[in-house]
Amino acid sequence: MFVGSDSELLQLLDEFSPRPTDYFRHGAKRIAASINMIPEGIGTILELGCDCHFSLAMSELTNYTIVPQNSPSPIAHGEDVTDPTVTFTRKDSSKVQFERKLFNLESDPYPFPDNSFEGVVCCEVLEHLLRDPAWMLREVNRLLKPGGWFLITTPNLTSYHSIRRGVMGVHPLQYSNYYNVEKYPGFYVQHTREY
Repeated sequence: MFVGSDSELLQLLDEFSPRPTDYFRHGAKRIAASINMIPEGIGTILELGCDCHFSLAMSELTNYTIVPQNSPSPIAHGEDVTDPTVTFTRKDSSKVQFERKLFNLESDPYPFPDNSFEGVVCCEVLEHLLRDPAWMLREVNRLLKPGGWFLITTPNLTSYHSIRRGVMGVHPLQYSNYYNVEKYPGFYVQHTREY
């Protein structure tokens, strides 16, 4: 176990600038649980669909080196494409830096040799894929060292919240393709499917 609770996770990351995003704060309990599922060990982890604060948390709470991935535009923010380097600064002025690898995880050959990683993390990404996830799964399998591990988290379509929405006559997907842009202007999230 690497972190005890979401509040401990946020306290750790509040020591850095920039501070965690609202999205990260909202999902801190889920993120802490995901980090606690990472097997202890050393080596390198590929994080698919990176949230750089998640990369930072994994690098601070585990002994792994983190390689974050993001998709090129239009999925990634423009600044992520023009400058894939992410820098976090501690209150003591020391820095933690990541170099995002930009490639489309649904169609591009992943730019790493076979057997490159001890683990791959894919948290809250699977539900956003527009295509069959078989390409991603094949590439991850190619990249994992023998005995490597693959952590996938995704919303549960049979969760209490989804069933409650269905009983209320509301679409059970958390963020269906018919996203309410009037209610959340400028914040578009789509779940292609939930599992």
